[in-house]
Amino acid sequence: MKKIINILLVMAVGMALFGITPGFAAEKVIRIGYPGGSGRPVSAGGWGYVQAKNLFEEEFKKDGYRIEYNYIKSQGPGCNEALANNSLDFSFHGDLPVLAGRSGGLKIKALTASRGGNAHLLVPTNSSIKTIKDLKGKRVGVGVGTWTHTLLARVLNDNGMTLKDIKVINITGSDFETAIATNDIDAGFGSRALVRRGVAKIIWTTVGKPVKYQSIFSLVVREAFLKQHPDIVKRFVKMYVKGLYLASLNKNETLKFNTRTGSALQDNIDDNAGQSIKYITAPRIDGQVTQLYKEVQLVAKNNGLIRKPFDVDKDFIDSSFLEAALKELNLENHWPNYDYNGNPIKK
Repeated sequence: MKKIINILLVMAVGMALFGITPGFAAEKVIRIGYPGGSGRPVSAGGWGYVQAKNLFEEEFKKDGYRIEYNYIKSQGPGCNEALANNSLDFSFHGDLPVLAGRSGGLKIKALTASRGGNAHLLVPTNSSIKTIKDLKGKRVGVGVGTWTHTLLARVLNDNGMTLKDIKVINITGSDFETAIATNDIDAGFGSRALVRRGVAKIIWTTVGKPVKYQSIFSLVVREAFLKQHPDIVKRFVKMYVKGLYLASLNKNETLKFNTRTGSALQDNIDDNAGQSIKYITAPRIDGQVTQLYKEVQLVAKNNGLIRKPFDVDKDFIDSSFLEAALKELNLENHWPNYDYNGNPIKK
């Protein structure tokens, strides 16, 4: 008996050295993270089409891979934590979280970008606050570490203030909605839904403002996963681009499709007014995106939101998989590159 136990122990150690758990077959799964701010396990835009059409599942089923979507309630910072814990392979989240994660030593690469996201600075309907400068000393709700955290810092800076001039309250999702409805916070970034419900009013919005105020979201991958499975990354990016292509074909249909996350159609229309569907779905990490990344990084550094800056072009971006996907799908000319102001660059 003792001899059998010793043999089993040797086998267990040997399997552990090779990353095999005794008694269990290694599951083949591709794990995707997405901010769960909507409260629903569904996505909008290109991700939504990928999910609805089962593009990832169809692509990888022949290899025996299961696709796992993880909607992270703590949004971008939570996605970073899951990536750091090797609980995710890919994630899609905002500019400050990915930059802060990379700055803090998180080994990730940005594979594609998404631009044009908007936000609204809300106050309770009975509030006397009318301007950004009226926020001095007030309680402002924001998801600490999310893209609106940098947006808040930037807006304050543009009005001669800093984050130290307000009381930052870390709050998101339904908690934010409750807090602004009960006047437990004085302001914060939220959706038009609260305005429609008569709970809040908008005192400032990114809609119609320079693109520097809009969000940049990124599809990122763990570098270790990228090195271990470059073929999977290539195919994954290809399917994601296919979803973006489907989303780019008809703006009205895509805005209707996006209501699956719980947003109202008219809110989607108002938030995307003046923006072409090509712009909203463009995946390239072009000059506009890289410049905005660098600006966000500078704002974050100056406001103490990241540890140390890094070279965005060299240390963070890998466009090779995207360019290969565009070529393979014959979509090289489908989306233009954009200049800093969001204008298509003519070839």
